[in-house]
Amino acid sequence: MSSNPTAVIIGAGNVASHLAPALNRAGYSISCVYSRTPQKAERLAELLKCAHTTDIGSVPVDADLYLIALSDSAIAPVASLMPRVSGLVVHTCGSIDISALGDVSLSTGVLYPLQSFSADDAVDVSAVPFFVEGNSPESLKQVRSIAQNLTSKVYEADGEKRKYLHLAGVLSNNFVNYLLALTEKVLKGQGYTLDTVKPLVELTVRKAFGMGPVAAQTGPARRSDRSTVAKHADLLTEEQAQLYTLISDMIIKEYEQD
Repeated sequence: MSSNPTAVIIGAGNVASHLAPALNRAGYSISCVYSRTPQKAERLAELLKCAHTTDIGSVPVDADLYLIALSDSAIAPVASLMPRVSGLVVHTCGSIDISALGDVSLSTGVLYPLQSFSADDAVDVSAVPFFVEGNSPESLKQVRSIAQNLTSKVYEADGEKRKYLHLAGVLSNNFVNYLLALTEKVLKGQGYTLDTVKPLVELTVRKAFGMGPVAAQTGPARRSDRSTVAKHADLLTEEQAQLYTLISDMIIKEYEQD
């Protein structure tokens, strides 16, 4: 890549809105933003002070880097509509193989940040672990260099490993968030807010990473207290009780094996 590398951002959602400014701060000149939604393309382009388009076929073909930050199902279709380019083309998804980029360029890769991005929540990209892959040793070297400009936490991971990393992300983030949403409903029904359990949740996370989640586990299921588990299940809707009982049974089984 040149000493003053240029980049095109394909996508203007949550991931693109965090990574594009990070690339900009790392020295990449963003020349264009593509999004099929005009308002999103214009908003991100205004932030980056660059051009924008809703026509994937009209993106510049002379950039050093093309960052495709789209939903999993959109990567292959959008890549297939891009003009063939000579620069490095990467996508940011954990569960999608590098082959989804097709032959849009001779140099392709994956730049996968293991983090949840939301529009209104600032994320310190320098603290995010990135997992990289390239379709050749030279491409891998380029992707790794880009990642190292963003964070010190850079690791290699092929498509098979990324599937498990993505699964780990869903279990630890999306599922935990759902359980917190369920917790909020339970508390709200009794006139309390989610902040009621904030000290408990913070302690839980601290202990899980300090002593390991297996050693840190407590509660009725950990003690095989099926009576309390049954009483709790009675306080929930039928669907919620099924989830509570299933998880409790799995915890009981896990620790009964010890």
